Amino acid sequence: MGANVIGPALAKLADKHPSIGEVRGLGAFWGLDLVTNRETRAPLVPYNASGPAAQPMADIAAALFVNPNTDRRWTHCVLRDYWLRAAKSVGLEGVRLYEGTKHTMATDAVRRGVAERALQAFLGHRDARSTRRYARL
Repeated sequence: MGANVIGPALAKLADKHPSIGEVRGLGAFWGLDLVTNRETRAPLVPYNASGPAAQPMADIAAALFVNPNTDRRWTHCVLRDYWLRAAKSVGLEGVRLYEGTKHTMATDAVRRGVAERALQAFLGHRDARSTRRYARL
């Protein structure tokens, strides 16, 4: 499904939107690099940005997540609040949505036997230390 459906759909989306840098994935896990410049791969939002600097990412997240009860976009604040409550309920207070989901996927991939180099390529890390940090190695 991933290589036949998700990947081509995301690649088509990337062709239309200059802020999508790279599309990569494996199985059902796919990622998009959101950039200000495709050549330099400068990120759309700096890592760990907050406040006004994080607004472009908040706008994109809201567009991706639609509330099935209202057919309206979830706001960034609502998504954040749901995540924080869920994280707190399982003893992960303070783990933000981005870190929680990306780190979880990487850790799960390692547990399933995905090679570190393959995971590094998928995550788009130039340095294996970043991959080890994400995968909790």
